[in-house]
Amino acid sequence: MRERIAVAFLVGFSFGCSSSDAPLNFNGEYSGKSTNAANTCPGQFPPGQMVDGQVILTQNGEDVQFQTQGATSIVFLVTFGSVSFSGKIAGSHTEAVIVGSVAGREGTCSFTWTGKLSADLAGDTLTGTLTATPNTNGDPDCDTQRVTGCSRVTNFNYTRLPR
Repeated sequence: MRERIAVAFLVGFSFGCSSSDAPLNFNGEYSGKSTNAANTCPGQFPPGQMVDGQVILTQNGEDVQFQTQGATSIVFLVTFGSVSFSGKIAGSHTEAVIVGSVAGREGTCSFTWTGKLSADLAGDTLTGTLTATPNTNGDPDCDTQRVTGCSRVTNFNYTRLPR
């Protein structure tokens, strides 16, 4: 009898402890709206401005590659110098980073942007944020021009197109 209880406990325990971090299938082409949200940086970034966005996600296990398309790719190319970036998936959540190479300038402060994406997939809907922060040259003007420590947040809500 004890063996049956032990086996039942182990079977129940193994089902109860199954990993919920197994990555969902993120593969596909997505389109939707991106909306400028919070902005503490100088320059043009009107909060509330909405644009259409497109991205293709290619997944290999827990690794994911983002490839921006259309008008979205132009924004990424101008801001970051690249239209693709990569990240990791855990369950229904993904995080990715894009490190920019395009130099910006405010006074004598020069900087590039780093974007950190955090998103969740529910069915065919991908929602999340992209937070961009500057990597400065450390010039004192970066503080004066309010570049040091600033950020720009974009919210997005994309739908996966039928496969």
